[in-house]
Amino acid sequence: MHKLFGSALIIGGLLVGGIVVWLMWLYAGEGLLARGTAVAGAFFGLLLLALPQFILGVYLLRTD
Repeated sequence: MHKLFGSALIIGGLLVGGIVVWLMWLYAGEGLLARGTAVAGAFFGLLLLALPQFILGVYLLRTD
């Protein structure tokens, strides 16, 4: 069961990370955010949303 949850969390973390980066790139391109703000938003979005999910997924895959 850990492998299933771990795989789902890894896929979800990659998906969330991709969406965060894409949204920040889109907002910066349309002029809704300054480039520095978009970079900071992408960094903190990855750090607070995607990375913990990804790390927990890797942990669950490694433990048995």
